[in-house]
Amino acid sequence: MSVTPKRDNYDVVVIGAGPAGLAAAAIAAEAGLSTLLLDENAGPGGQVWRAIASTPVTERDYLGADYWAGAALVDAVRSSSAEIIQCATVWSLDRNLEVGVSVGGASSFVKARRVILATGALERPFSDSGLDSSRGDDRRRRADDAEVIRPRAGRADGDRRPGTAALAARRADPAPGWKHRPHP
Repeated sequence: MSVTPKRDNYDVVVIGAGPAGLAAAAIAAEAGLSTLLLDENAGPGGQVWRAIASTPVTERDYLGADYWAGAALVDAVRSSSAEIIQCATVWSLDRNLEVGVSVGGASSFVKARRVILATGALERPFSDSGLDSSRGDDRRRRADDAEVIRPRAGRADGDRRPGTAALAARRADPAPGWKHRPHP
């Protein structure tokens, strides 16, 4: 893997090395296009396949078949002609498809014929109105913290198992209190 881009011009620059970015880079390289894959993380995989190339877990049943499917795609990209740069910060993309990237304190520009933005999953806050949080009285939570939220009251039939009221509320209104706001 490179530290700075080896070329000034690429047919395709893919930003993001999660599932979509890996697939895009593999297909572009397989088609014979000069391909640059840029990602801000230390290894490929994104949120879905985090640490797929470096996980110390060897028992495949622990992480499941869906997780391990990512290893084959990482291998495909690494064995292709695609150039991969990890720990890269893309800080500019203009209308002429010139990409500004910083790696290890050094910045450079590369020109692309096509750019694929595969920036992946984002953490989204949601309101936990009517719920009691095990981490205090915060009114906003990240979606990945949902498993620590407990209901204040059980169901009408008296069932007070953790999660039953929250599950029923989610089925009735999948995003209570959430209003769409454009990304800044």
